[in-house]
Amino acid sequence: MRFFQQIISTKTWLLLGCTILVFLACEKPLPPGKVLKNPFADVDTAQVESVLRAMTVDEKIGQLVFLRSELRDSAEKAALLDNVNEGKIGGLMFDNIWIEDYLQLKDSLCRISKLPLFLGTTQKVSLFNQFKGLEKFPTPAAIAALDSVGLQETLERHYLKQCKALGINFAFNPSFELNDTSNQAFNFQLYESDTQAVMMRSYRTLKHFQNERIVSVGSGFSNMLFLAADSLRDTLLRHYLISTREGLGGMLINDALFQNDTLEKTGAGFVKKYLRNYLDFNGLMAVSLNQPKSLELKWAEGADLFITADADRTYTGLQNLYTKGKMDAKSLDDRVRQVLTAKAWAHGGRLPVELSIMPTDSSQQPVHLVSLSPKKEPKLVRVVPPRPDNLDAQIEEIRCYFEDPNWAYFNEILFEKSVVLAHNHEKLLPVKQLLGSRFEIFEYGRQPFRDFKRVFLKYATYSSQELNPVTAGDLKPISPQTENDSLVAVVLLDSINLLPKRHKAFIDSLNQLSRQRKTVLVNFGNPKNFQYFDSTLTCLQIFQRNKVTEAYAAQVLFGGMNVDGKMPLEAAVFIPYGASVHNAAIRLGYANPEKAGIAEERLVGINAIAETAIDRSVFPGCQVVLAKDGQVIFSEAFGKHTYDKKGKAVSTTDLYDIASITKVAATTLATMKLYERGVLDLKGSIAEYLPLNNGEKIGDIKIKELLLHSSGLQSQMPIGKFFSWRNVPAKGCNSFFCRLKRRDFSIQVAKGLYLRNDYRDSIFQRVKKLPVGKKSYRYSDVNFFLLQKISEALTKTPMDKFLDENIYHSLGLRYTTFNPIRHFSLKNIVPTENDRSWRHTLVEGFVHDPAAALLGGVSGNAGLFSNAEDLAVVFQVFLNKGVYGGVQYFEGETIDMFTKEYAGTNRSLGFEKPAEKRYPSYSKQSSPQSFGHTGFTGTCVWVDPENNLVYIFLSNRIHPSARNAKIFSEAVRSRIHEVVYDAFDSFQLQLPELNAEVTESK
Repeated sequence: MRFFQQIISTKTWLLLGCTILVFLACEKPLPPGKVLKNPFADVDTAQVESVLRAMTVDEKIGQLVFLRSELRDSAEKAALLDNVNEGKIGGLMFDNIWIEDYLQLKDSLCRISKLPLFLGTTQKVSLFNQFKGLEKFPTPAAIAALDSVGLQETLERHYLKQCKALGINFAFNPSFELNDTSNQAFNFQLYESDTQAVMMRSYRTLKHFQNERIVSVGSGFSNMLFLAADSLRDTLLRHYLISTREGLGGMLINDALFQNDTLEKTGAGFVKKYLRNYLDFNGLMAVSLNQPKSLELKWAEGADLFITADADRTYTGLQNLYTKGKMDAKSLDDRVRQVLTAKAWAHGGRLPVELSIMPTDSSQQPVHLVSLSPKKEPKLVRVVPPRPDNLDAQIEEIRCYFEDPNWAYFNEILFEKSVVLAHNHEKLLPVKQLLGSRFEIFEYGRQPFRDFKRVFLKYATYSSQELNPVTAGDLKPISPQTENDSLVAVVLLDSINLLPKRHKAFIDSLNQLSRQRKTVLVNFGNPKNFQYFDSTLTCLQIFQRNKVTEAYAAQVLFGGMNVDGKMPLEAAVFIPYGASVHNAAIRLGYANPEKAGIAEERLVGINAIAETAIDRSVFPGCQVVLAKDGQVIFSEAFGKHTYDKKGKAVSTTDLYDIASITKVAATTLATMKLYERGVLDLKGSIAEYLPLNNGEKIGDIKIKELLLHSSGLQSQMPIGKFFSWRNVPAKGCNSFFCRLKRRDFSIQVAKGLYLRNDYRDSIFQRVKKLPVGKKSYRYSDVNFFLLQKISEALTKTPMDKFLDENIYHSLGLRYTTFNPIRHFSLKNIVPTENDRSWRHTLVEGFVHDPAAALLGGVSGNAGLFSNAEDLAVVFQVFLNKGVYGGVQYFEGETIDMFTKEYAGTNRSLGFEKPAEKRYPSYSKQSSPQSFGHTGFTGTCVWVDPENNLVYIFLSNRIHPSARNAKIFSEAVRSRIHEVVYDAFDSFQLQLPELNAEVTESK
C-alpha cells in the first residue's frame, strides 16, 4: 500500500480519476442485498418529517448554510443574530473569539433559533486553539509525533469533554488526507501519513464522537479512483471505508474535486453518488464556499451543507437557485431531511422544537403536536426558554477550566515530546566533547533564535551567523568561519519550504558541509526539507517553533533532555515513516520546577530570603541553583557584586570565590581519581608519597585521616610571618614582597603585590615540621594542602592542570578555574574582601584565602572559583554514581565510599555530613545520606542522594569585611534549603475536569 502512496500522489490519483471519468460516468448500483449503514440511527423520523413539513422554503434553505466567522466587530454580531432569528443559518463555527463571548453568544443564539443549530469546530487536537487568549496546543502533525499512547488518549478524552461543555455537536474530524508527495508544502493539520495509522485513528475518533452524539465530518476527501478491480480500489480507499461503513456522519469534500472541468461531462450528483456507491457513505456531504461562483456546481453535485464566511450571500445564492428552478423541491427536502435527522440524532433522537396547528377561531389555543398526519399543515413555534439561572456560574467554571495553569505545563510536555531525532549520523547527538569542540550556528529565520542560543550557552560557547532569508525566500549558502575538524555546525531552519532548484546553492553547501564536518540540521517546520540532504546530516525535526521547543532543541543537542518523538511521515529515503532515535538524558537539563514535582510558587520563598538578606547587608549578592531529578529547576542570581547602587548586577555566569568548597570540588576529586587508578592507598601514610626528613612526624598520618580531618594537625596553615601587614611594603620591595613583578618576585598574591618565589617552598617546609596532636576531629586546611602535594607528586602535574585535563574540561565546565584573572574579565568575577589589614586592596580576581594566595592561587584548601551552575554539574556526578555526559568519571563504589559517614566523625571522606551545629548551612530535613561543604566566603553545597537533589549557594558575604557574620545569624543558607524541602511533592500534574452538569448543558 505504501508503494502506491509513494508512486502516485493525491493529485495524480485525482488526474487519473478525472481522465477516466468520461468513460465511467455512469452510476454504479449497490450490490444486491447491500444496505448502507445509517449514521443517524435511533431518530424519531416521524417527528423529523413533521418538522420538515412545517418549514417554509426559506427556512429549509437556511438549514443548508453553515457560517464560519471570527465576529470581528459588533456589526457582524448584529447581522449574525438577525440571520439566526430569521432562520437563515443552520450551523455556526466561531474562530478566534474569547471563550466568554462564545458562551454568552451561544446561549443567545440557541434561544432565538426556531431549530437547533449545528455548533462546529475544525480543531482536531484541542478546542484551546479555537479561542483567543488560551494556550495554543500543538498541531496534529506534532501530536502524531508523540510516541505515547497515554498522552494521545488524554488529549482525546479532554477534547470530547470540551466539545460537550461548549455545546459543540459538529466536528470536522477526523482527517483522511495523506501526505501529498508531489507537493513540497506540508500540511501540519494532518496526523500520520501512513494509511494504516490514518485508518485506525479515524475509526477511533469516529467511535468517540458517536458515543457522545457529535456529528463526525471527515475532512479532506479528494481521491476518486476508477479501477476495474473493486478490490484494488477498496484497498486504496480503505482508510475511508472503515469509517464510512461504520456510519461516518459527514464528509467535507476538497475543493480540488470541483475545480476540474471533467465534472461538467458527468451527470448531476456524481460526487455524492460516488461517495454512496464506492465508499458506502450515507452521511452529510459538506463543501466550502471559498469561491461563491462554485455554489451552483456544488449544489448540483449533491452538497448538503455549505461552509461559508458570508451567510447572506450564500443564503441568497441558494434562494436564487430555487427561484430559477435549478434547485427542485424534492432535492431540497431530501437534503434538509438529512440535516434535520443529523440534528435530531445529536440531540438524543428528537429535535428540541415545538409544532402547532393554528386554530381558525382566534379564541382557541394552538394545538401542540409531536407528529402530524399528512393531512395537517403544522407551523414551527418559536420557543424561547428562559436564560438558565446558573449560566454565569457555568461560564465561570468553563473559563476557569480552560485557564487552569496545569494546561500550560501539560502543553509543554506535548511540545517537548513531539521533538524527533529523525537521523543521528554516527551517533553525533548528544555531543560528547564540549570544550574540545568548536560550535558554529547558522540561523535561517526571520526572528532571532534567542531561546535556543540562551540554553545552548548553558553547555557550550558558539559563534553564529544570522543568514535571514530575504523577502523572496532565497537562502544564502553556508560558509563556515572555522575549518578545523573540531567544528560542529548547527543549522537552524525556520518555516522554510525548500525547493530543489531555487535553493540549490544552500542545499549543496549544507550537503558538502555534512560530508566534511559534524553537522546538525534543526528543522523547525516542514519535515519534507530532509529529502534534499545526504544521510551524513544529523536531523532534528521540530514541527512548531516557540520558546519551549527552541530551549528543548538546544538541550537535546547536549543530552540535557530525553528525546523520543517519532516521524509521522516518510521525510527522506534515510528517514522512513516512524523513524526515531531515542536518546536518554546524559547531562543536567533545565526545566520548570513542576517537572520535579515542585510547584513554582512554592520556591518564591528563596527570592524573598535572598532579597531580604541583601537588604540587610548579609551579602551584596548571591547565586542559587537547585538541581532535582537531573534537571536544574532553579537558577537565579540576586543583587550586585558590591553594595554600590551603580555596581554590576550578579549574573548566573559570574564567578565566585568558593573558598573551602575547593576541598571537595577540587582536591577530593583529584584524590578519588588517584585512588581509582590504584596509585593512592587511603590507608597509606604521607611518608609513602612525599619526601620527608627523619623526625618529621606528619609522615605517619594516613591519607584517610587527612580526608576525615582526624590527622591531629593544626587548623591553620603556618603562614604567620607572611600574613602580617608589617611585612607588606607600601611600595617597592622587601625581603617578602614586591609591589612590581620581578624575576624573583613572580607569585602574585593580589593586585600589585608579589611574593618572593622561594617562599612557596618555605611554606611546605614549615608544614612538614608541624607537630601532630591527638588523632581526633579537627577541621584543618593543612590536611588538604597535603592532599594537594600528594596529588602533584603522584601525577607530576600541578593540581589545577590535572583537574582541567581529567575532569573539568571533559565535564564542559567553562566557569570553574583557579586564578580566574588569567581567563576572565574582572567584570565577570565577584570581589571579596576590601582587605585593609594585609593586602591593602579590594580582593577581586584573586583568591581571598591568605594561604592559597601565598601559594600562587592554587591550594588544596581554597583557590577555586566557579559559578553555581558549574558546581551543580560537578556534584550531579555524585548523584549519577560517577557518570556524566556519557563518561564514567568514577566508579559507583568510589562515590559510595567517599560520601558515606564514618563512625564518630560526622564526616565522610572530604565532605561534611548533616550533624547538630550551631549555624547549619543545610535543612534539618536533609536525609542522613546527604553530604556537602561550606566556604568561608559565604558559600555551600549540599547533595541529597535520597531526594536526588543538589543545592548550591554562592555569595560574597565577606565583602567588604570578613567580620560580617550576618549570614550565620540570619541562617540564610539553611532557610533557603528548608524552602526546597518544604516544596517537595507540591505539584502533581492534574488536568482539570468539567463536572457533569456543565458538560451536559446545551
